[in-house]
Amino acid sequence: VIGQSRGRGITIINKLEKVAYSEPVVIQRYVDRPLLLDGHKFDMRLFVVVTQFSPLECFVSTLGFARLASIRYDPATIDDKFAHITNTSVSRECKEASTSDGSRAASHHREDTKWLLDKLASHLDKAKGKGAWEGVWRAVTTSILRTLACAEDNIPYNPCCFELFGFDILLDEQLHPWVLEVNASPAMDIEGPEDEAVKPTVIKETVELLQLPPINREA
Repeated sequence: VIGQSRGRGITIINKLEKVAYSEPVVIQRYVDRPLLLDGHKFDMRLFVVVTQFSPLECFVSTLGFARLASIRYDPATIDDKFAHITNTSVSRECKEASTSDGSRAASHHREDTKWLLDKLASHLDKAKGKGAWEGVWRAVTTSILRTLACAEDNIPYNPCCFELFGFDILLDEQLHPWVLEVNASPAMDIEGPEDEAVKPTVIKETVELLQLPPINREA
């Protein structure tokens, strides 16, 4: 469903009759052979600062994290959002369910649902061969540029504006990146050590990048 956040409105379907026509929706192909981390589906949350669109100028932060689904991946259980949706809010919901009712989520819930990119890079280089992460990063940044270029013609030139985007990107078994979503207002709150290691620095570097002039509030 368009215009929602925190994993709300996401439904996985395998029949056309399940498509909702009563409200605006975006339909995406399901990547049914995702790369897994310890048996869990994951995506990457990356931060991208765009300072202008005409011509396009953007900066991709090397800080970010992988977000793991709470439940081990099973392609046969498409109704289990905890296995298929990697959004942090959905993982939190799974944790709350595991502590409240002792459901199936309790026995399968994964606690560490975020990996810093350094950890992910090290894991991929060991699992897929030295240099795997370098190739992934090159493909990911290319996908980000192509995504932004799709919107370039529709956004007028304005030298006084910038935007910090949160890109959610999934890797398949062949290490091919798939852009799932671009968030215009990515969550920057601190919920754990991974957030603490990434988000304050992203904010600080964004402000430094913009070279904002000092403001004399007493003038």
